[in-house]
Amino acid sequence: MNENEKKEELQTEQKPSAGRKAARKTAAKKPEAQGGYCVYLGPNIRGVIQHGKVLRGTKDQAAQQLARAIQEYPQIESLLVPADRLIESRRKLQTGGSLLSRIYGELCAAAGKGK
Repeated sequence: MNENEKKEELQTEQKPSAGRKAARKTAAKKPEAQGGYCVYLGPNIRGVIQHGKVLRGTKDQAAQQLARAIQEYPQIESLLVPADRLIESRRKLQTGGSLLSRIYGELCAAAGKGK
């Protein structure tokens, strides 16, 4: 075997590993294609829901999973945030007077908690 044949053989051996890496990347993207996830940014409510709870799926799917809790506390649905808006929503929550901040306060009052 000359050097050119060895190089070609090495390149063909390396191609399948590149295919495996590509397969891993597509596998990592599958959760997003299936709807991603949502995070609950409201207060802890004992026996109902905890702050930071992560729910798989779209916002509608997450709301369906929490149907009982939302029936009792409708504000919970407004505090379910899709992953792509998580950072922005956390900032809005910390800003006094924002809609999310007001909904958080309403939920605290409804649940019998102080801010």
